[in-house]
Formats: sequence, structure tokens, C-alpha cells
Amino acid sequence: MQYICIRPDARISHASVGKFISRNHHVHPRRNLDSAVLLLGYSGKCPMAQDGREYFLKPESFLFLFPHHEHWGTASVSEGQSHFWCHFFLDAYEIYSSEEITSLSSDSGYLLPEYGILDNHDEYYILFHQLIDAAEKNYQNPELRQEICNAYIKIMLCKLTEQFLNVSPLSSNHPSWQVTAEKAKEWIRLHVREGITARHVADHFQYNSDYLTQVMKAETGMTLSACITHMRILEAKKLLLNTDLRIGEVALSVGFQDEKYFMKAFKKSESITPSDFRQAHFRLHMNME
Repeated sequence: MQYICIRPDARISHASVGKFISRNHHVHPRRNLDSAVLLLGYSGKCPMAQDGREYFLKPESFLFLFPHHEHWGTASVSEGQSHFWCHFFLDAYEIYSSEEITSLSSDSGYLLPEYGILDNHDEYYILFHQLIDAAEKNYQNPELRQEICNAYIKIMLCKLTEQFLNVSPLSSNHPSWQVTAEKAKEWIRLHVREGITARHVADHFQYNSDYLTQVMKAETGMTLSACITHMRILEAKKLLLNTDLRIGEVALSVGFQDEKYFMKAFKKSESITPSDFRQAHFRLHMNME
């Protein structure tokens, strides 16, 4: 996941706007544009990638395509897929990674992730309809039409920034992330023995892997992959204490496909090998009898 920071003094200039409705199994063309593009999913699913990071534009989600960055469709859109789109020009912005964004302050300007879920999607749909209406009106003064369109874009950027700041590491208030992290942890706990990956968890909750990793990191201090490994180690400890399974069998039972990797991950987590852990606790139980 990457983020765009648009400076407060940036010039934001509307270029074009509309609503795309697929009539067939369309694949978005590969492009590298001078303009920024804001997409709001309305129906169906549109698989898109930006600089190799894949996202699924779906109802109630948005995708921000950065100027001078390559984007393309990774597969056909679902039948009847539709989304709003708006092209506009920016003259003062920077792109940041997930690690770099935490160094910014909340007054840095417009701050938006390249992908997210809308808190109040109906409000954005109304704003897009108003923007389309303003762009199509035959104003006597074209400059006035341009200013009105620019204003609608700024309103949407302001609202998306406010939403991001309310749930980002730049803010201490992100209850929706807490709920998402707890749900993800519980799902991992229930399925951890099935060989799941971070992608499986993200797909189940219909989030991008990078986005869900950011949520988990902010709420638990662990990445999504680290959380899965942590849950596997917890399950492995139970098996080591309560079964006679060999170490390799324990590894396979909790989703590790490689015994050596399991032993390395276990020692990193517990500062002891699986065999030594089993033996130490076995002696503890014997001494307590």
C-alpha cells in the first residue's frame, strides 16, 4: 500500500468525470497518465493493479491512481461492473510507503491511501453525481464551471483525508480497525491449521493484503503474516504438551510445510527449540506431581 500527500497549496484542476458501466468482460488497459484518477466502485468487481500492487475495486471502495504511475487491469471485470471515475491534475504532491506515512503530521495536507473502504458511500455517490452534472452543464462562464468542478473534487479529497486520519496510525482513534483486527485474529485462530496465508485472510474479508497488514500492525504490533505464525506457534505448543506427535508431525498439523522452518520460527518466538520446550514442560509436570 502506498499513500499520496497533496500539499495544502497544491493546484487541483478537474479534467474529466463520468461513470463507467461494463457491457462485456472488459479488461482495463495499461496506462501511465499525467493526471490523477479517483475511482469509486458502484457494482461488481474490477481487478486493478498500480505499480504491481493488486486491488479489487468493488462497491463502497475507492482506488486512487497516482500521476505518472502505471496502472492496468489484472483480469476481466465482472459482468455489469460499474464505477465512477474522475481525472484531475495536481502540481504539488508526494508518494509515501506505509512506513514513511507515520512520519507525517495530520496537517500535511490531503492524505489518502491508494485503496480503501468508504465510511459513507452514499455521500460520495451523491458528490460524484453533482460533479458529473456540473461538468456537463453549459455555463456561460467556463471558468466558473471549472471552479465548481474543482471544488467538488476538493470536497471529496477532504472527506477521504478525514476518514483516513480517523483510522490511521496518525490518529489514536481507529475503532473500526480494532474490530477488523479482532475479527481477523479470530478467523486465523479457527483456520490456522489449514495452511492459510496472508492472502487467504485478506481475500476472506475482501481487503487488500497490504491494507489488512497495516490494520494488524497498528492494532496488534504484528504484520498479518506474523500474526498467522504467532497463532501457529500457540497451536504447536498445545500439541507438544498434549500429544506424542513427532516434531515434523506437529509442524504439519499447524500449517508449517517445512519442519526446519517451523523449528526456526518456534525458537525465534519462544527462545527454545520445540524438543526442549516439550522436555522442559514434561519435567515441570513430573516435578509438580
